[in-house]
Order: sequence, then C-alpha cells, then structure tokens
Amino acid sequence: MNRTRELARSSLSILASQGLTTIISIVFIAYFARAFSKEQMAVYATLTMMSGWIGWIGEMGMGTLIEKDVAQLEAAGNHNQAKRLISSVIAYRLGMMAIVTLAFLWASPYFTWRFFGNHEFLPLIRYVVVISFILAVMESLGGVQGATQRFVSSSAIGVTTVLAQRGLCVIGFFTAGIFGFFSGFLAATLLGLALCLLDIHRYLTWNLLPFREIFRQSRGYFGLGMIKVAADQIDRPIVASFLGAEALASYHIAKRLYDNLYGVARAFLVPIGIKFGEVKVEGAEALSSFFHQTQVVVFHLFIPLGFFLIATSKSLLLLYGGEKYASSSPILAAFGFTLMALVIWVMIRQVALRLIPVRYLAIQYLTTSAVTIFSYCLLIPLWGESGIPIAMGLGYIIGLVPTAHQLQKNWSLKLPLRQMLLSSICGLCILGVMFPASMVLPGLRHLVLASVFSMLIYSAWLYFIGPLEVENLFRTFCSRVPLVRGIFSKSHSPSGKIP
Repeated sequence: MNRTRELARSSLSILASQGLTTIISIVFIAYFARAFSKEQMAVYATLTMMSGWIGWIGEMGMGTLIEKDVAQLEAAGNHNQAKRLISSVIAYRLGMMAIVTLAFLWASPYFTWRFFGNHEFLPLIRYVVVISFILAVMESLGGVQGATQRFVSSSAIGVTTVLAQRGLCVIGFFTAGIFGFFSGFLAATLLGLALCLLDIHRYLTWNLLPFREIFRQSRGYFGLGMIKVAADQIDRPIVASFLGAEALASYHIAKRLYDNLYGVARAFLVPIGIKFGEVKVEGAEALSSFFHQTQVVVFHLFIPLGFFLIATSKSLLLLYGGEKYASSSPILAAFGFTLMALVIWVMIRQVALRLIPVRYLAIQYLTTSAVTIFSYCLLIPLWGESGIPIAMGLGYIIGLVPTAHQLQKNWSLKLPLRQMLLSSICGLCILGVMFPASMVLPGLRHLVLASVFSMLIYSAWLYFIGPLEVENLFRTFCSRVPLVRGIFSKSHSPSGKIP
C-alpha cells in the first residue's frame, strides 16, 4: 500500500475511534460532573492519576523499545526476534507494575489523608489503585498494538472498551452507588484487556529474552521516562496536595477535555512516528521530504486547534461540567497553549527517537522537566491551577529546542518555522473573532457559532495562505511588499504538497 494511503488509513481509524470515544466521554463526564460531589470527582481523578504513575514507573523504559524497534525488525524480516521482544517486555512490565501497585496500596493511607484531609475515602482509594493497575496493563498492551501497526483493531477495541466502561459505570452507580460505579469500570476494563490479548496473541511467545538484556537496552529510556513523568504526571498530585480535593476535581474536568483533544492529535502522531523507522532506511532525501511534509500537517492542524480551544473554553466548560465547574475555564484556556506545544514536542521526540543517540533525548527530557518544575514554582502562586498548563507548555517549547538543533545539525532536518508562523496567525484570527463572542453568547450558541466561523476562517486560510494552494492573489500581493516578502514567498518544500 502507498505510504500516504497507509498513513491516512491508520490515522483515520484512530481519528474515528477517538471521535467516538470523545463523544462518549464528554456525555459521560458531563452527567457525572453534575451527579458526583467534588470529592467523588476527585476520587475519579485519582484513578487517572494512579494508572499513569503505575504505567510510567512500572514500564522501566521497556515500552520505548517496542515503539522504537518492532517496526524495523518486522521490516527486516526478523519476526521471531520481534515476538521475543514484545513478549519479554509485556512479562517484565507486568511484574514491575505489580510491585508499584503494592507500594501504592501500602502508601494509600498517607496520600488519602493528604488529598482529602481524612480517611473517609481510604477503602475506595485502595479499590481505585487496584483498578489503576488493570488499566495500566491494558494501556501497555495498547502500546504493542501501536508498535505492530494494528491501528484498526486497536481503535475498535478502544471504542468497545469505552462503551462498556461508561455503560457499566452508569448501571453500577444506580445499583450500588460509588463502589458500583468503579466495579463497573473494572469489569469493562477486564473485557478490554482480554480483547487486547486476543488481538496481539500472534506476537506472543514463551521464549523470552533475558531480563538483563532488556533492561540494559531500556534503562536509558527508563531514566528519561522518570524525568518526563516528574513534569507530566506530577500536576494532579500537586493540585491535590496543595490546593485540595475540590481544586483537583476542577482541574481534572478541564484536563479531561484537553486529554480528549490530545487523543485526536495522537491519531496523526502515532502512525507518523512509526513510519519514520521505515523511511530512515530509504535515504536522506526521502527522510527530509517526509519530515517536512509531516511537520507542515501537524502545524496547520493543531496550532489552530489550540487557539480554538482557548476561544471556546468558557462555553466548553459550561456545557461539559455545568455551573459547578464554569469557573475552571481559565484552566482549559491555558491547556490550549499546552496542546500546541505538546504536539510539536511529541513529533520531534518521535523523529529523534529513531535518528539520534539517546543522550540528546535525555537533554530534551531534562530541559523540559527543569523548565516545567521551575515554572510551577513561579506560576502556581500567581495563577493557581491555571499556571500549571502554562508551565507545562513552556517546558515543552524550550525542551524541544536542543533536539531540533541536533536533527538539523546531523540530518539536515529543519523545522518549517514559516509554516508554524502562518498557522499561528490563522489561530490568532480564529481567537480574535470568536473569543469576544464568548462574552456575549456563552454556552451552546457560542460553541456552534465558533465552530462554523472557525471552519470558514480555517478553510479560507488554507486556500489563500496555507500549504494546499497552487497560486493565490494574497501571496502575490504580499510578495510586492518588501517587509513581508520573505514570510509569504512560495514554499520550498521538497514536494510542495501535504501528503
């Protein structure tokens, strides 16, 4: 299959899955944001937080080996070695995540008191820790599906699991209260885990690689992962520990919306990242062309999306969380900035993972974490929860600079900054038109109006200014103005077209 068609098929399958799960999740959270107290919503936020920590600590960098090496092994015909690598990583990660889960169960009385000020929710928190382990195991199997490019089946399983989770949670909540809610979530997650195992069973074998060999290759990535988790996963514990359970609930509602939009971004970033492992063997010219085209796609899709999130944050929170969480709209607006920075950071990381030594990734992670944590200390006292997404965005932007420099130096891969500027101007146009309207028309009317006008602005921008045009009057006019001639001159893309 043509690479562009294969990427489109993979991306569309993930995008369709993410679209369905996003709609289901929005309806689900919109209901329970109103049905739960803020303390109960904070317990639900703890589920997301714990599964992230168990997954990150327990993987010990092994998941990166699958992400980096499986596609190349399969392309080279080393199918048995790929199966041994996948099976070994699954087995060793499972053992490590079990150890981390036991540690969290032991420490649960402390952080329950720290988050809620009492031990009222301690039995529920322990139950949540166990569910988090099952969820982390399922997510690790999802990483195997991505590395083996089983995007269509992965998308179908994802939608099925989310539907089951939401349906059984509702049934459990009405029959047994909050414990029934989490019991339904556990049952559906076990179903998803079984479906994932069934999907990847052909890649499993009992002939494992020695743990010493796996850990020797993964320990560098484990160190990187722990550095990154210090910046990425520490946000909810900081909010819960220093601002309280109610602040955690408000922050969680805003971040769930952001997570859903980042899931849309993953529909493009994951297949593209996997393909870099294949394109690498085709030579510098093919790699340069593929890099330029994919960066242009990422910029022109997700930078305007980030500005759209900023412009509609008030209306989205009002519809999503109700009046109880309407005051959290500045947090969601700040996540619009984070989204723009993160997708570029992840794309650069995907390329660097396959092209440059791991020490340069270490610099990217260290810089990102150091800037993020420093910004936390500076911005949280000033802006509370709203300062956290801004601090994360600053960390991503500054952290990608050293890695982008090494890609340009060693592989002549240069970020198309002119396209980044153009897509940012498009986003500012959307923000300038739609944000003032949110002050007058909050809620559904503003969201519908913003969506329609944003699509009109975005489509016109792509036609006249963006990378899809063949010729246009605006560019011709601007080429006559010396000050802006360099910005709006014709693209020097190797192919001139988006793939």
